[in-house]
Amino acid sequence: EIELLPDRVDRLAERLVRWVRLRRMPRSERRVGVVLYGYPPGLGAAGTAALLNVPRSLLNLLSAMQELGYDVGELPEDPEDLLKG
Repeated sequence: EIELLPDRVDRLAERLVRWVRLRRMPRSERRVGVVLYGYPPGLGAAGTAALLNVPRSLLNLLSAMQELGYDVGELPEDPEDLLKG
């Protein structure tokens, strides 16, 4: 027998409401976070990955988002500048 748990139904309904609200929101008003791998901790470890150009990939992602209407701010010419604090 299937039994609904009211608190979980409410949580799912609220999540759906937020997804619809986000979908209807103009892209320029959406907030998006990007997390870069940074291990081991310390200087020079952020955005590193074996055989991948993380700064270039990040710049490509941000450029594509900008073309779609997201407000990503001013993008640098040099991808490495994205990783500088």
